[in-house]
Amino acid sequence: MTRAIIVTNSATATTAAKNQLTAYLEGRGWSVWHWFEDVWLLDGLQDDFSMSDTRDQIKTMIPARHQFMILSTEGLKQHAGLVPRDSLPWLKEHWYEK
Repeated sequence: MTRAIIVTNSATATTAAKNQLTAYLEGRGWSVWHWFEDVWLLDGLQDDFSMSDTRDQIKTMIPARHQFMILSTEGLKQHAGLVPRDSLPWLKEHWYEK
């Protein structure tokens, strides 16, 4: 995977947390497109990119009560993050590889 999308919920993520997230992503050396308040497009991810490791790092910036997702954009459909529990059935039905 070389590209991914990160989304947050502006109703729960503060501006400071989103700025910290942007700095973290850019600090990893990834190309970051962040022109919408709650969306980051990432390019240049290495083959060893780990969604779960990235999720764990983001959790330190956006506390557990906040909501965010990392989504793959190519290859195997993957996601990681913190989402409302009631949203999981839809993700399992439509987002996981069938």
